[in-house]
Amino acid sequence: MNTDNAWQPTATQIESAESHLSQIIGLHTQWLGDTRVIDNPGGYYRQYVPIQLDGKKLLFVNAFCDRGLTADWRSRLVDVSDGGECYWKATYDPVTERYSDLAINGKG
Repeated sequence: MNTDNAWQPTATQIESAESHLSQIIGLHTQWLGDTRVIDNPGGYYRQYVPIQLDGKKLLFVNAFCDRGLTADWRSRLVDVSDGGECYWKATYDPVTERYSDLAINGKG
C-alpha cells in the first residue's frame, strides 16, 4: 500500500464507496477455519484513505464499531489489533465501483 503519492478522492467517489457498501456483505474471509462475514457494513464508522496500488487509485476503507477509541478518528487512522468483527478493512476501486480484499480483525 503506497500513500506517498496519495491522490485526493472527490466527494462523488466517496459517495460511490458509501452507496456500494452492501457489496461487503457478499465478501468473506477465513480465520482459524471459520468463514467470517460482515452483515451490516453501514453500521460501522468508516475512514477512507486514498492509496495507489499497481498504478491504480483505490480507497482503503477502515471500519470500526466503536469511535470512542480515539476522539480524533476523523483525522487519525484507527488501527486496532484483534477485536473481531468490530474492526474490518477493505479496498474500493472507484473506477469499477467494486469492493475487494475484506480483512476482519482476529478475535483475540
